[in-house]
Amino acid sequence: MKRGFIISVIFFLVFFMLNEKAKPQSCREKAENMGLWVRSKDVRPIGQENATTVNNLKKITAVVDSIGSLFIKSYPTPFGSKVVWGRVLQPVDSVTLPDYELASYLYMGYVLAYRCINNKIEVDDETPITLVASFNDYYRSGYAPAIDENKKLHKNLFWLPPQQFSVKGYPGFASIANGWAENIREMRYSVLVHKEGKLPYTPVSIKEYFDLCLQLIDFNEKKSIQELNELRKKGYKI
Repeated sequence: MKRGFIISVIFFLVFFMLNEKAKPQSCREKAENMGLWVRSKDVRPIGQENATTVNNLKKITAVVDSIGSLFIKSYPTPFGSKVVWGRVLQPVDSVTLPDYELASYLYMGYVLAYRCINNKIEVDDETPITLVASFNDYYRSGYAPAIDENKKLHKNLFWLPPQQFSVKGYPGFASIANGWAENIREMRYSVLVHKEGKLPYTPVSIKEYFDLCLQLIDFNEKKSIQELNELRKKGYKI
């Protein structure tokens, strides 16, 4: 009796499992379980590249391709999405000249969602979700050049937002893109990958920061006095 009960239970479970597997997936379920990585053509302004970029093109493309392989290895099936990725090369010195507005070269992936529309699986044409790995560039971390300050003080300064997190010891930043704090439309998260134990910049201490501020005040004061004296020489009563 007990043995017969156990056999019946096992038979029921096997039948239940087979019955579950036999169920066809809905259109929505199929869309959610689809996932594909697609390589796109390079974005490259032919004939306009800087000589340094051309001379290092083989190394550059190898680096970007290694990033692409890393993404695919870490997430072989991007469920519910078609990720179109490729290399983007800018017509600048991609090796030695950081550009605060455009990455010299980068990995760019667009995450396009699969959707079930009228019982048919379609993929989006546009997406707000991108995967970006930029090189020789701080811009995506919220970097801003201190152009006026550098001109006055003959320094090489720039601004970075406060570090908000870290990934395996690498500093992470969250800066606002396409909007102000009162009206955030998109958040940008970035991680600065650098040589072990060596940042590509030297942080400024609080004392150094205030010293720089005093130097700027002195510079602006001297410049204002000079401009006033020039106006007095021209006959203005100030």
